[in-house]
Amino acid sequence: MGTQDFEHPGTVWFISERSTDKVAAIEADPRVNVHYAGKGGWVSLAGTARFVDDRAKLRELWDASAGIFMSGGPDDPDNGLLEVTATSAEYWDSPGAVATAVQLVKGLVTEGEPDLGDSGIVRM
Repeated sequence: MGTQDFEHPGTVWFISERSTDKVAAIEADPRVNVHYAGKGGWVSLAGTARFVDDRAKLRELWDASAGIFMSGGPDDPDNGLLEVTATSAEYWDSPGAVATAVQLVKGLVTEGEPDLGDSGIVRM
């Protein structure tokens, strides 16, 4: 699933079909964790999710990529949104894969603590 929108730092939107196992799982237990990873580090959002049937918001967020992966369009009654509201976020800002590997090896050889970048937890 691709992120469609960050309404504000604590809310993330995804387009989804209502008839999926993930929506059923969220309805049974709305606690979720969303991870983003890239060469520069990662972010992990913990919070709750809910299925939202908002045609106007769905039309606003619908793009060509949604049409590739989903049948119908924004007016299809099975298509809707997953709204994830974060309660906390954890991040790690990495200097990159090669630099991280060098720091890990350096830490093993010198028995020192490697510099693996900045990290922290943010409560929403």
